Amino acid sequence: MASSLVACSNDRQISTDSPYKSNLSTEKAVSPPSSSSSAKSFLDWHEFHFTSANTEPMFEVYSIRIFNKSFADDQEEKCQVYGTIRVVDSKTTRPYFLYNRGNGDEHLDVISFHHRDLTLNGPDNFVFAMEEPTIIFDIRDKATDAAIIVGCACLENATTAEFEKDLMLTIELEGVGTAYVDYTALRFGVAAYLEFRLVKYFEGDSDDGSDSDEESVDVCGSILAYHSNAYCGRKFASQFFYTKIFETQASESQVVKFESPINLSRQFVAVPAYSSLIIEFNLRDPDTDEPIFVGGTVVETHNYETRMCVSGESCQNYKMRVRVSWKQPFRLDESSYDRSMEYGERIATLPNGVVVSAHPLLEVFSVFIGRQNCEELSLHGKIEVCDAHLYCTLFEATEKDPYRLPSGCNTILLNGPPRTMTPGEFTNIFIDLMDVKGRIYIKGCAQSSHGLNKHHKSWHDRWLCSIVKGAQEDGFAAVNYMVMTYAIKYVVKVHFLSQGTAVFRDGLYGKIVAFYSKYKYKYKTDDDREYYRSVLFERSEDECFMPNGDITEVELSRSVVPVPIESSLLIQVQLKFGVVRDSVDETVWFQPWQNVSYFVIQGGSFAIRVSVEWNYGL
Repeated sequence: MASSLVACSNDRQISTDSPYKSNLSTEKAVSPPSSSSSAKSFLDWHEFHFTSANTEPMFEVYSIRIFNKSFADDQEEKCQVYGTIRVVDSKTTRPYFLYNRGNGDEHLDVISFHHRDLTLNGPDNFVFAMEEPTIIFDIRDKATDAAIIVGCACLENATTAEFEKDLMLTIELEGVGTAYVDYTALRFGVAAYLEFRLVKYFEGDSDDGSDSDEESVDVCGSILAYHSNAYCGRKFASQFFYTKIFETQASESQVVKFESPINLSRQFVAVPAYSSLIIEFNLRDPDTDEPIFVGGTVVETHNYETRMCVSGESCQNYKMRVRVSWKQPFRLDESSYDRSMEYGERIATLPNGVVVSAHPLLEVFSVFIGRQNCEELSLHGKIEVCDAHLYCTLFEATEKDPYRLPSGCNTILLNGPPRTMTPGEFTNIFIDLMDVKGRIYIKGCAQSSHGLNKHHKSWHDRWLCSIVKGAQEDGFAAVNYMVMTYAIKYVVKVHFLSQGTAVFRDGLYGKIVAFYSKYKYKYKTDDDREYYRSVLFERSEDECFMPNGDITEVELSRSVVPVPIESSLLIQVQLKFGVVRDSVDETVWFQPWQNVSYFVIQGGSFAIRVSVEWNYGL
């Protein structure tokens, strides 16, 4: 078996040669202010039409092509194929069928030297990120039952990509064929369920009326779906990086009944949450090749249903009704999160006999800034949370003293909150950020209705991510957070302790991170470890912290940490000191039912004392 994997970015701006470009329906883009504008000159929130979307890592398989190597000697030869193609996580063995055709099915795919595409008729649900994704082939020749391609190959895990990765996988397994798989590994994916209805429309009539008695029409052609933006920075163009959700030849035309859903080969599409979904229609008369409906539309990603009626290009007799249902991240439906709860204050007795009062609390772990090529930015503005106790600032920087986000770094160091945050029925996370040179402009709100309503119980005590788009899709912010059903407040303090040999002109730099023992990180990748942990201290050697005595309290960017009542608080300390780079690297555990409130981590010329205070109120 031999397989090769190539990562490539697909700049999915609408191609200049697209026959549908001029007729794509979309909303007017909002231009960011000039780089000379200050934070005070930002427009009011109501003047912007930005929406947020809750996301999950996902796969999107665009196309699979099969090449029968025996056709190389006879380019006119062809064969009908049948069989299955599945994607399976070897950790769970749950299969997702991308292709499922029986030997006796009508309209089997025909592959030849010149035509190699399979018409995918799955998945019937969304393929989410997996720990060990594997694609399994069993494709055979209908006439001889001989293996075209049989076997399995590994796919790349979606969470290894910070944005999307367009991937081409070439697979040679048992049989006479080679498979080419074109897919995307999405870090921030949303799920769309598509439905289209062709409507008769004559000038002067309403969308619902017509003078014609026809109830259906024969069509051939295609319907394509793809997304509009890519941030990987590498330029790559390919005809294969779109999702073909409808395709039929003139010889196998399909009857489309007016006002009824068109029979699509697949209805589920995964889209980057920071992008838009583009749908292109090319439906024609199978006898004359005249257009029946040719056109397209652009749909913004969010978590609510979108309905629209689209006019075609020179298609006066028909319109297309489009319905896009943006599904909530499917993991929230898993039974492990479906448990009955009563919300509000909870009185609990810890193992040491202490009676505590726990409350619903919100934690924002990190804010990820996506932009083209991960270029360096100088950001000013605010990130605020409006919770049950009004506004709480997580980040603030001025235009005169902006926050430097280095090239290749994606997460902002939050300098708040100064208190615990209590989720209300509707908790809003406001983002108002701009680069001083105008390279990105993000102003919007991640609206969370995951409050204390029992109908949203599956949103509690799990990792969540919401996307806020930038103006004209020039960037985006991903907010990583958790709504805790019952939690207590920890206040963390860190002190530098001189061992007598420390030189105070030297500085302390590195990272201090807080996280929890109870919650398993979904994919055990760097993404989860970075984005769903609270950074309390992070400094480079050039911006080090300077101790000023034998005992110096270290200035933390944030010190208030909510912790689920059934969990322990873990604090990872990775610090270096001085030009000789004396270092400490250790993780300490704190549990409220143990009478341990501090740990001392010994280095060579210095030590670090980490202490906590438990607050059983708010």
